[in-house]
Amino acid sequence: MGGSAGRTGSWRQLHLERALIYIQSLWRLTTRFAALCCLLTFGNVGAAPVEPAEAVARQFFEKHENFWTESPPAGLYTPELHQLLQRNIDCLDGGESCAIDWDFWTSTQDRGELRWIRVTRIVASGRQRQINFEYQCECGDAASAIQTARLHLVRLNRDWLIDDVIRGKRSVKALLRREFPPPPQDHDDQRRI
Repeated sequence: MGGSAGRTGSWRQLHLERALIYIQSLWRLTTRFAALCCLLTFGNVGAAPVEPAEAVARQFFEKHENFWTESPPAGLYTPELHQLLQRNIDCLDGGESCAIDWDFWTSTQDRGELRWIRVTRIVASGRQRQINFEYQCECGDAASAIQTARLHLVRLNRDWLIDDVIRGKRSVKALLRREFPPPPQDHDDQRRI
């Protein structure tokens, strides 16, 4: 009887040790998970958050500064602006005088090197954003004065899309609409009624 009691005691002790090891492993895993959550939540406290619409504006200016002469990339513009820009590109490719056949950023035929400066204001209204920003053109030997422009963005689904580019009183969308008006609607349907 004494021998079986010793085996039962060591069996209990073995299970208690295993349970303790399991609890310690679980505790380490829980503290690591909590530390990771804190890092993800509070890790960028000192950094200024960049709104996704602002990031789209900066990317547009830096990667598509000649937007009126390049084939419009998918997923950057609203469907209407995309179609209007494509029509302007087709017009330019045909060698015609088009809505925008001059440098939109400088209002000249000359091209300089543009430099992004900063976002000056973001106006938020529901699913729309207006991003005002400053830029400068290195034209020839001298730098121009700081220029301002604004982008109108619209949120479609989960993406911020550019709906208009405005510099001064010049709206890209308005210029292109004037040059490429929508086709007249067929009024035959109304006559049948």
